Amino acid sequence: MIDIEDFTTQELLEELRRRTDKGPHRRKPDTPPAVDWWMVINDLRIRGYTCMTIGQAIGVPRSTITDWSASRCEPRFSDAERLLRLWGSVLGKPIEQAPR
Repeated sequence: MIDIEDFTTQELLEELRRRTDKGPHRRKPDTPPAVDWWMVINDLRIRGYTCMTIGQAIGVPRSTITDWSASRCEPRFSDAERLLRLWGSVLGKPIEQAPR
């Protein structure tokens, strides 16, 4: 534990960066960037889908779609897969081209 009163703001930021640049949570270099769920949902909304119809199409509540869109949480793997399949079928694109 560090006493923050002993450090300048810059030193604290450097310490925070140092601590977050290691550990199991760090993204590996060959890992693709995360999907931008807001953009995926927004692409569907532009094409006439609502949070309700997206939720019905993939089997989750409307409020869950709203939470994903607002970045309050991310979808579970199975939900993410269904959402990306829907996105790909509506936009006519492979899911590998999902917004990142």
